[in-house]
Amino acid sequence: MIEHRLDNVAKARELNQRVLKLTEQTNNITSLLNHAFLLRDDGKNTEAEKCLNKVDLVKKGPNAKFQNMECKAELAYSYSRLGTAKYISKAIGIYKDIVDAFPNEFTWKYSLGLTHRRAVHGNISTSMPSRQPAAKHIEIAAKYLFDVALNCPEACLRGRAYSQLAVMMNYSEPFFVNDSRRIFREKTVLELIDEAVRHSPEDAWTLSETGFILSFYDLDKAIVQLEKSLGLKKHALTFHQLGKCYVRKANSLVKERSWKCSAPSQTTRSRATHNASLPNFGATFQKPKSLNVPISRTTHYRQNCGQHRKYSMQNDNTSVNCNSNRQKRTNIWNPHNKRLLTCPLKMLPLKREDDYVTKAIDCFKESIQMSWENNYPAMYSLGLTLRACGKYQEATEAFNKIINRCRLESNHFITFICSFEQCGLCMMEMAKQEDMELSVEEKTKLFKKSEKNLLKAVSLAVTLATKDPEIKNHTQNIWNSFRTLEEKYRISDDSPEIIKKLIILLQRAGQYEKIPPVIKQLKSLNDSDIADPKVVEAALESYLALKDFESAMTFASMVMTTSVPMTESINLLILKTRLFTAELRLRSDIASAKLIFQPLFLSLYSEQHGPHSDSSTVESISSDVSNAPKSEETTVDVLILWDEESPNQESIENKVRTLQRCLKDVFGLESSANLEVGNLFIYINILPLDLLLA
Repeated sequence: MIEHRLDNVAKARELNQRVLKLTEQTNNITSLLNHAFLLRDDGKNTEAEKCLNKVDLVKKGPNAKFQNMECKAELAYSYSRLGTAKYISKAIGIYKDIVDAFPNEFTWKYSLGLTHRRAVHGNISTSMPSRQPAAKHIEIAAKYLFDVALNCPEACLRGRAYSQLAVMMNYSEPFFVNDSRRIFREKTVLELIDEAVRHSPEDAWTLSETGFILSFYDLDKAIVQLEKSLGLKKHALTFHQLGKCYVRKANSLVKERSWKCSAPSQTTRSRATHNASLPNFGATFQKPKSLNVPISRTTHYRQNCGQHRKYSMQNDNTSVNCNSNRQKRTNIWNPHNKRLLTCPLKMLPLKREDDYVTKAIDCFKESIQMSWENNYPAMYSLGLTLRACGKYQEATEAFNKIINRCRLESNHFITFICSFEQCGLCMMEMAKQEDMELSVEEKTKLFKKSEKNLLKAVSLAVTLATKDPEIKNHTQNIWNSFRTLEEKYRISDDSPEIIKKLIILLQRAGQYEKIPPVIKQLKSLNDSDIADPKVVEAALESYLALKDFESAMTFASMVMTTSVPMTESINLLILKTRLFTAELRLRSDIASAKLIFQPLFLSLYSEQHGPHSDSSTVESISSDVSNAPKSEETTVDVLILWDEESPNQESIENKVRTLQRCLKDVFGLESSANLEVGNLFIYINILPLDLLLA
C-alpha cells in the first residue's frame, strides 16, 4: 500500500499478487483487504465484493483468532519499523497481547523481544510514554529472546535470537550492577556470537548483526564476517558497519606505525617514551592491544561503547581523545547518550589514499545511496572520516546535509546535535589553514560560523538534558563543543565582549560554578560592563543555582545602582534573590531579615492598593474589617485558619495572635482577625496600610 500511496500503482499490484500467492493456503486477511482495495481502485467493484466476502468467511473460520492475530502482528511490525517512541510503545503493547494469546508462536515472541531491545535506544528511550527504565526493557527482551533461542524449532530464528542477545549484552553493562550475568544466563558476548553463527552460518542478517559486535573483540575476523554477509545480501546497515570497521583498522595501523617510530633505539641507553616522536594530539598514547586477542567486556565497552543497529555516532577514531574528554567508569550511563561524550575533538590523521580509508568511504557512500540518502548516521561517519583525512570542505558538506534534512524531534536528534558540533569544528580548522586561499575577512566569517554552530550544539544539548534525566543528572560538562568554545574564549584577549560571551556560554551549559569568577573578572575591567541584561541574568541564575544567596543579594544591590534595563526576568530573579536571602537570614539575624521582608511586602501591597500614608505607626486597628472604609476597587487578602490538632476557640485564637505578630514584625503587614464562633474559623484580613491607618 505504500507503493500505491507513492503513485506506483503497477508496483503495488505486482507486490500484492506475490503476497496473495505466498498466502494462498492461509488466506492472509491483510493481503485480501489490500487486494479488494486495489480492485475497487480499478473500478472492479464486483470482484472487490467477492474478495471482501472471502474475508468475512475467513473471519468466521476455525483459524479466525490466529489470522486476526496475524493481522495485528503485521500492524505491530509496521509500528516497530517506524521507530519513534510513540510507535515502539504501540508495537510492544500489540505484540504482548499476541504472545499472551499464542505463547508457542516463536516468530512473534522474537519480534516482541526485538522491539523491547529497540526501546533502549537513546533516541527512543527518552521519549517512551511508559518511562520504563532501560534495564527493565533489557531484562524483558532477554527473557523472550532466550525462550526463542532455546526452544524454537527453526534454526535460523534461533541464530537470530542469539545474535540479538549478543548485541544487547554488549551495551547492557552500564544498566546493571551485578545482574548482567544472571539475565544473560552466565554467557559471554563471544559465546552468544558463536551460538548465533553456529545456528545460522549462511544468514546474512545474523552475520551482519554479530559481525559488528565481534569487531570489538577481533577486528580482522569481524571484517571477514561482514564481507561474507554482504556477499550473501547487500544491506545499507552492513555497509555502514563494515565502513566503521575499515576506519578502525586504518586507525590501528596508523597507531602501530607511530608506535614503531617512537620505539627506543637499540643503540641508545636512554629511556624513550611511547609517544616521544608523535605529534601532540592531546591524548595519552598507549601501545595498541593485539587485535586477535579478546579483551574483557568492561575494557572494550569503556573504549569503544559498541553500538549495534543504533547507527552509533561515537568516534570512529575513538582511540585518540582529549584528556579532558576522559570520564571515570562510574560516569558511563546509557551508551547511546555516551555519544555526547565521545564526539571527537581531535582525531588521528588519516590519508585519503590509504586502502582501508578508501574502502571505508566507499562503504559509507554505498550505505547512504542504498537508503535513499536518509541514513544520517552513515553520513555522520562519512563526515568524521573526511575530517580525519583533512578534507574539511567535504566533511562540512556531509554534516550540513544532516543539519538541513534532520530535525531535533526526529529519530536522530543526537546525530543532529553532534553534526552542529562537527560542522563548527571543521569550519574552525578551515579558518586556521594557512595554505587555504582565504582572505582575512573570509576567515573571520568562517570563525563566526564555527562559533554559531558550536553554540547551537551546546544549546540543543541543554534542551536534550531537560528531557533526559540521565543527561540532566550527569555532569553538565559533557559537551565537547562547550569545552572548545570555553578554551577558545579563555585564551582570547580579556575584552569585555569575549568575557560576556563566555558568561552566556557557561550559563547555557549549566556551568554555574564557573560564572562568579568570570563576573569578577568582567567587573575588574569596567563596572559599566556589568549593566548588560544577559550578564545580569546569567550572574543571578548562577548565584541562585549555587545557593549563594548573600552573593546574589550583593550583586542585585550593585545592579540596582546601574542603568541596566529591568526586564521581567531580571525583576523575577531579584525577587527570588530577596526572598531566599531573607529566608536564610531569618534563621540567624531576624533584624536583617526584616530589612528585606518589610520593604518587599509593603511595596508589593502599595503596588496593588495604591500609595499608603506616610505615617509610620498604627494608632488603632479595628477588630472588624467592616469598620474600615472601603471602595469598590479595594481588595483584601483573606487567610482562613483552622487547627486540626486542637480545634477549639482558645487554641485557634492563640495561633492567630502569633501569626499576627509575625506578619507585623517580619513583613510589616497589619491585619485584623474575625472569629466565627459557630464554625470556629478565624478570618485574618490582611489590609493595605492606608486602610489600616484611616
